[in-house]
Amino acid sequence: MQVKERSVTIDFIRCICMIFVVCILHFSQYTQYENWWQGELATWLTTAALAGFTFISGYLTYKSTRKYESIGRKYLLSRIIKIYPLFVLASILLFICGNISTLKELVFTIFLHGGDLITPSPTTVWYICMMFLFYLFVPLILNCKKWKKQLECSIIIYIALIIYFFCGNADYRLLLYFPFFCFGMLFNHLPIDKIKNKYIKFGMFVISLLVVFFMLKKVIYINLGFKMYYILMEFFSLVMLYILWYIANLINKISIAKVRRTVQIIGYSSFCMYLFHRPVYFCIQKICGQTIPIYGTLIIFPILVSLCYCINKLYDFVISEIIEKRKIKKSV
Repeated sequence: MQVKERSVTIDFIRCICMIFVVCILHFSQYTQYENWWQGELATWLTTAALAGFTFISGYLTYKSTRKYESIGRKYLLSRIIKIYPLFVLASILLFICGNISTLKELVFTIFLHGGDLITPSPTTVWYICMMFLFYLFVPLILNCKKWKKQLECSIIIYIALIIYFFCGNADYRLLLYFPFFCFGMLFNHLPIDKIKNKYIKFGMFVISLLVVFFMLKKVIYINLGFKMYYILMEFFSLVMLYILWYIANLINKISIAKVRRTVQIIGYSSFCMYLFHRPVYFCIQKICGQTIPIYGTLIIFPILVSLCYCINKLYDFVISEIIEKRKIKKSV
């Protein structure tokens, strides 16, 4: 999707999530304050940020499938073309940087083996492996025309993942993020304009109070147990997502063109930023020495955005040219 055609609301959520994951969480690992951003709050906010990405992926997936009469091979092929080549390039760069330790692990990662169905993939790329798996479920869910059938199909798949998890073969993150992917798809069916905002705000306020209360318990994992712990993380992520969505709608009303343009550019570059930020940080760390000053993110982030924007534009141009040439050959 071209920058001018993008939704500011969606891109604002992407921006906030990306800034947290890339500029705060991961960047701190390359500074002299590597351990400054750790602990319970960091875990919850990281989960919320990735849940936001997953929700948006589901939301946009639904919209992108409306052009297909039947969601199947063509849809999956479009996903592979859009994501997989950049994923392979990022995996090779992560291997060079040392984030993927062995050649065997690199091969497994490239072929999506060792993904979240079996065991956690290497840092950063595990999320893309998980999203590939979610995309495989899309035809099963969205080929059901009515939203109730789509919901039922999503629940059945989720139950299957839970069973697989308790058999000891799946990563818990599958269970954590799959509901947000499905919620993103089903969100397109909600009559948002007809729902009274005051009830939504009140409900989210009550949930947020409950989540904050449980977060203040230092021994939450021991007191509430494994299952309740992650259920609360789901609720917390949902609350944070709502807050971001509400703020994003306010931002969308701002008439300042430069603000909207900046948000759209970062949103457009977000996928490449997630894939390539570690190689960029690694190169800068080698140039600067062993560590990077904590304030370096103020300089590095604009460089990262510019670089990833150019990569994304170039890749989109190459893909569009290839598709156009194929169309010409078929028409001849």
